[in-house]
Amino acid sequence: MAIAISTRNGDILEMNEQFKQMLGISEIENIKAQNFYVNLGQRKEILALLRNNGKVENFEVQMKNLQGIPFWVSMSMQPIEYGEQEGLLTTIINRTEQKNAENELIQSGENYRSLIENIPDVIWKMRLDGKLLYLSPNIAKVLGYSPEEFLEKKISWLDIIHPDDKLICNEPFKLLFSHNKAFNIRYRVFKKNGALVWVNDRSIRSYEHQGEIIADGVTSDITKQKQMEEALIESEK
Repeated sequence: MAIAISTRNGDILEMNEQFKQMLGISEIENIKAQNFYVNLGQRKEILALLRNNGKVENFEVQMKNLQGIPFWVSMSMQPIEYGEQEGLLTTIINRTEQKNAENELIQSGENYRSLIENIPDVIWKMRLDGKLLYLSPNIAKVLGYSPEEFLEKKISWLDIIHPDDKLICNEPFKLLFSHNKAFNIRYRVFKKNGALVWVNDRSIRSYEHQGEIIADGVTSDITKQKQMEEALIESEK
């Protein structure tokens, strides 16, 4: 653990070797603590917390060494008596690897979300009772509805299925949840403007998540493909 003692003005009084190594310094003479903060606003925030709470524990802050290379630490600080003056005891733990991993995870999540939101298909997540837990934003382009209209139960997926095709859908969905049986089906649904379109709906499995049975699936607009198939059949008569 890196340990240092400083004044409230930031003058370094003592520092162990681990702290020196983190900052890339060999001597502490004329060294100011504030010189090693990437964002001085964070130091002000830490001092404000110290005044209000009497101590600071595990505050995440980005620092930089003498060469200007940034790194993340978890900082704790509390006042102590140092000779005849009041000092601040500061301890830091290097969290750079952990922070980088968190940032990579966030970035990968953003990349995944961007991919989901930009593919032409509709991605859905459904609960055993039929409640939709997620619909990708592309539902607006495909059917004219917003995800919220389904997620807030203003309309259900069953409502937009063509009456003649509801039986086609019921059994595959039941088997998906009861026997974890994948399905790949075609049926007709009504867009928000009343137009009728063909979709290909598929899901490969159901699974348990936080005590509930969930299934993920993909729905594609295949209207043009269906029209081409029907035209081909008609031409061969």
